[in-house]
Parts: sequence; structure tokens; C-alpha cells
Amino acid sequence: MEDPVLGWSRGVQIRTLDDALEAVFAFAGVRESGHSSLAVMNQALSLLGNPQNQLRVIHITGTSGKTSTSYYVQGLLQACGFRTGMTVSPHILTLNERVQIDGSPLAELAFCSYLTQLLEQLMPLQGQMTYFEVITCLALWVFEREQVDYAIVEVGIGGTRDATNVLTRPDKIAIIGPIGLDHTDKLGSTLTDIAAQKAGILHPGSFGFVAPQPPEVRDVILAYAKTIGATVEVLGDSTLQGKDATSNQPPGMLSPPPVMLPKAVPPAAELGTWDQKPAKTNRLHVTQLDGVPAYQTHNWAMALEAVTYLSQRDGFALPEDFTQLRRITPPARFEWFTFGDHRVLLDGAHSPQKVTSLVEAMRAVGLTRLPTLATLSAAPSEKITQTIEALAPAVSRLIIPEFRLGAGAKTKVSAPAHEVAQAAADQGIPTQVIPNLGEAIQALLSEESDTVLITGSLYLAALVRPLLANPENPETA
Repeated sequence: MEDPVLGWSRGVQIRTLDDALEAVFAFAGVRESGHSSLAVMNQALSLLGNPQNQLRVIHITGTSGKTSTSYYVQGLLQACGFRTGMTVSPHILTLNERVQIDGSPLAELAFCSYLTQLLEQLMPLQGQMTYFEVITCLALWVFEREQVDYAIVEVGIGGTRDATNVLTRPDKIAIIGPIGLDHTDKLGSTLTDIAAQKAGILHPGSFGFVAPQPPEVRDVILAYAKTIGATVEVLGDSTLQGKDATSNQPPGMLSPPPVMLPKAVPPAAELGTWDQKPAKTNRLHVTQLDGVPAYQTHNWAMALEAVTYLSQRDGFALPEDFTQLRRITPPARFEWFTFGDHRVLLDGAHSPQKVTSLVEAMRAVGLTRLPTLATLSAAPSEKITQTIEALAPAVSRLIIPEFRLGAGAKTKVSAPAHEVAQAAADQGIPTQVIPNLGEAIQALLSEESDTVLITGSLYLAALVRPLLANPENPETA
């Protein structure tokens, strides 16, 4: 029965989420993350019965907004009466956030049971898969076994070489959000290099929605779509099929092609009335809601466009009132807490593009120059400089901690505090380096300002949020 390899043994029953994390680390190999082996992924999925081929998928990539768009798509589909599966990364609190059913992380016991079974079935590939590949396989397998109607799958890094790019069914919907410079060590040093990687989630026959992009980025995506025979719509532009095609219908009103679906879709009559004419959506002109950051309006518009398309194609009605759905807040995305006498804004922005959006959202609600606790994950010095430069308008004083999260090959560490401090000093920001995270938080909460900011890294947010979300200090989103 025993077959110990890399610390994992057959027959071991995983019982807690902490054990689950250790088991995945023990099972996985050390191949560099961000460079998935699709051959290994396909081998693994074959051992699992190819669950990906049984799923209707909304596949989401981009540099900014992937997770928020995923949550919005999930919320819309649930409001339409569908059972949903969703996988996003990274998780903020616990590993089971990466496998969600009907808007909630899979229950701990069920997660551990499924993972135990999965690792047993994948034993021939032990040591050959990355941590992310194992979790991606788990999510797809669980979604098939839980019989979800739609699976929302967020790309890990990039697209072409990402572990999620085993999703190739022609009825897949792809969403490509705003593209900026991030993960340049893995995706390329230019916007066009990165765009080519993101475009890779398009496949022959698939349909994709693309956020407004710089012209050179848009052109790369359109050229790729034309080459492989995928149809894309650039939001804000005309509907295009990999070229400057024309349509008799206004932008955003492309009639979906008929698709043969292996799963039954509830008749429209069971979900409400359905107008056979393509519905016109507000797309990027959706009215801004109080308390919802402006960048989320764009993410909402992307999600609404995709689900509207699905409603036309698959024959179901959209909810009449979207207001509450638009207030969905993924963890650590412009998320508010009350802690003692302070209001704490937590946002995992971790690149110049994301931080710029955060600062703009703060300005929109009248927030500037807050005491801030921030650091970045280890990154090239250029990224640190640009990110702190983007953050500077929002900071009155900067407290810089250090952090270490995870284990083994998946350990995430902060950028050296002195590098972040130097970048801040170059912007004229008063700084204080407090390496111990607990002491840094105490210093932040001793500030006279009743509102403070914590940002710079989703991994930092993952360490801070459990404290802020303590039941004795309830959320006040």
C-alpha cells in the first residue's frame, strides 16, 4: 500500500486544509510555475476521464481584473438559476477558495476527500506536475463530478502555456481583460509579447470578448484570432472575426452561432421570458455605483457582455435587476473593514497598472494621502519603482513590512524592504521600515487618521485579511 515519493504516500487520507496544502506540495514536482506542460496536463486529465470535455467554460485572462470579472460572471450565472463552478488564484484565506461551487469554497471535508481521491488517480504523474497543475486538475474534476452548468476558470499566468489552456471545446467563451506589463520574466518584456501569450486561450471555433486595449495589443489578438479561426469582439469597437469584418447588427449584438451542447440547458420558460432578438447591453457605459470602484465597472461590463451572449446562445433570461450583483467584492479587492477605531481599505494591487486603478478609485470616493502599509512581492527593481511611483499620490506615510508565505518551491517572499523604502524616498514619501508584519500593522493602527490603506501584494493581503476579518472586528464593506 505504501509508496512514498517526495513525502506523499498512497492510502493517506487528507483530513484538513493544512494537510491538503502539504499534500499538494509533497505530490508536485519542482518545475517552474508559469511554464505549464500541457502534455502533462492532458496526461493527468486523461487519467481523470477528461472532465474538461464535459464542461461549458468561461475562460478568463488579462493582466488586471481577472478575479473580479470571474466573480461577476459567477454571480450573474447563479442569478440566472445555474449551478456554477469557479477556480481563481491565488487564494486569500484557504486553499479551498480555488474550488468554488455555487459561489462558496468547497466544504473542507469534501475538498479533502476529493483531493485524496485525485492524488491516488494521478499517482503515475507524481513529481511531474506543478502545484498549480494539480489544483487546476482538481477544480475541473470536481466541477464535472458536481455537475455544474457552467465553469468559470481564471488563468494562472498568461494563457498559451498556462495549465488552464487544456480547455479547448468550441463552445468555450474567452474573456481577455486589459493587458499590461506584469510577469515579464515569464511572458515577455513588451505588451505585444504578453498579448500573444494572453491570446493563446482562443481556440478554433471559440468566441472571445476583448477589453479595450492599446492598438498594438489589439492587433496582436485580432491577428491571432484570424489565424486560428476564432471569433472575437473588441468591446467598444465593431464586432470582429479576427479581421475588420462588418456586421449588419450594431456593435455588441452579434448573433451567437448554434453550438451543440452535451448538457441540457434549462428552457427559457423555466427562467423567465426571453426575447429572441439579441439583447442590447450597456457594455462599457454602465452607470457607476456609489461605493463601487470605477475599475470594477469595466470588469462588470466584460462579465455582462459574456453572460448576455450566453443567454442568447443557450436560451435563458437575465435577471431584471443587476444592482446587488454589481456590488460583489472578491476578497482583497477594494475591500473595507472596521478594526477598532479605524476603517481599513485592503486591496491586493501589485503592479503599476493595478495600483493606478486603485488610486483612481480612491480619488473617486474622496480619499487621498492615507497612512499606508505596503510592500511588494519580490520583483525586478523597475517594477518596484514604477509601482511605488503609481502609489505615491495615495500615501501620506508608508510603513514597509516584510513577509514570507508558503513552503518549498511555492514560497512567496516580499521584496527587500530597503529597496521599497528607496523607491518611496525617491518619490518624497516619508517611510518607516518595520520588518515584522504584526508590529507594522500595530504601527499603522496607531495612526491618528481614521482611514488607512493596506496594499501592494495579494500575498500580503492573504496574511493580513484573517486579522481584519476576525469576528470581533466585523466587515463593513
